[in-house]
Amino acid sequence: MRLFITLPASEPFLISNPSSTPNYAALSHTWFQKEVTFQDLQTIPHHFPSQKIKSYNRLKESTASSTYIWNDTCCIDKTNSAEVSEEISSMFSYYAGSGVCYVYLVDVGTTDNEPIGVHGGGAFGESQWFKRGGIGTKATLSNVIKDVTRVPIDVLLGHTDLAATSIARRMSWAADRATTKDEDIAYCLMDLFVVHMSVLYGEGIIRAFLRLQEEIIKYNNDPTISVWKSEDQDNTYELGLLARSPSEFVSTSEGAGHEKVSIKPYHDQPWTTYNIIFAP
Repeated sequence: MRLFITLPASEPFLISNPSSTPNYAALSHTWFQKEVTFQDLQTIPHHFPSQKIKSYNRLKESTASSTYIWNDTCCIDKTNSAEVSEEISSMFSYYAGSGVCYVYLVDVGTTDNEPIGVHGGGAFGESQWFKRGGIGTKATLSNVIKDVTRVPIDVLLGHTDLAATSIARRMSWAADRATTKDEDIAYCLMDLFVVHMSVLYGEGIIRAFLRLQEEIIKYNNDPTISVWKSEDQDNTYELGLLARSPSEFVSTSEGAGHEKVSIKPYHDQPWTTYNIIFAP
């Protein structure tokens, strides 16, 4: 794990694998073109160009924010496939382990002064950040985040264990998420289901999502993983038990009118594999 260390009157600099993880702040944002990368920091070590980090430094001066910060675009060497695989598997725990998470809403300007409201209306509720692969939580905005993301308040605040929520319901939370790389829509869900699999960019979203579901089935007997609706009704004959993307679970989300899918998981019977031979 790499962290930025920010000191008064000094440019931020990176430290790698600290002996003990200090209290740190996580910076969350949506990716766009020309993001500052780990390689950029090696090329321009004395003049860090990230506006997001500089904005954090200004915020830090007026708050009790942490000296250490973590940001996925700069703290991960994306040219190292082994590191990328390890960091993606740890992403959920990095955000969960931070002392505070600051969100940069690039599409919500300082002049958007309309009230947020309990249903997340206006520019805030429509921000693309809510559709990224992973988001954090904020207690004072839990009602808004719940309405926008469909994640129950008890889960957002950590009052309910994720294991107490059915697979289908958890999948529905990612139904309208979008990621820069197609496969990341599957990879970013690994920690949500407490599974691990190799990161293979280029395999495509369908293959990546099928592998994710196969890993889930290995360790979980909840059959709601099969409760999904195909987006392509013309080719349903080609489909098997497993879905092709989280979007096919949207009908199982809370308030979607699907009354037969409980929020609680089922563990009545284990999965069984049969060898089937078709003979003329």
